[in-house]
Amino acid sequence: MRWLSLCLALTVAFPAVAQDDPAAAQAEFTKLTKELDDASKAYRSKMEEITSTDEYKELRAKYGETRDQETLAKLRALTSKVKRPRPADMAPSFVAAADKYAGSEGAVPFLCWIAMRGEALQAGAALDTIAADHAASPQLEELLETLRYLGRSVGRDKVRAFATVIIENNPDPTLKATAHYARAQNYGEMEGRRAVLSAAEEKAREADLAACVELAPNSIAAMRAEGPTFQEKRLQIGMT
Repeated sequence: MRWLSLCLALTVAFPAVAQDDPAAAQAEFTKLTKELDDASKAYRSKMEEITSTDEYKELRAKYGETRDQETLAKLRALTSKVKRPRPADMAPSFVAAADKYAGSEGAVPFLCWIAMRGEALQAGAALDTIAADHAASPQLEELLETLRYLGRSVGRDKVRAFATVIIENNPDPTLKATAHYARAQNYGEMEGRRAVLSAAEEKAREADLAACVELAPNSIAAMRAEGPTFQEKRLQIGMT
């Protein structure tokens, strides 16, 4: 796990021995996520104050009519007075906590948060750590629900490789099904907004979608997997 912080090039103080205290880890995770939530709420509150002023409303109305750059600059100057909190700003704290609880289940929530909300390098390193140390964890639901989108940041190959590790090592059928669905959505190469698949990739994708239904027929992954088939067989023009 220590390589995670080195890979992220973040300066944190590491304890000599990783801690294994689930209650303490959960309390720390709750504290960190609350800090970000509170910062986001404060940001929204301050923005509401700004956007409710007469000055802002007048500038907004003027810009709607003129679309001139001077008015736009004034609008931006007003809203830029408040700094938007970014998850990336909290990443060092989550990385430090993941290292503190390295190798234990307490590290998993921090690693999942980094994988979902960190920068590309951070997310990729967190996925590698989860694959190596926590592939059988029962705490991966939210990450696996998000996994199908992470190909945009960490790469489609990495998402498929990570999903494969979960499929092969996690005992939970619903988590396996969700990993199959994420892998199915990351075959091929993107051309614009559309993925182009070879015949072999199309076959692999169909196998993953079928596995979703077989493993967890009542899961969200199964419903998503069956959606395109339902549309093709039941929702075409002219069908009853």
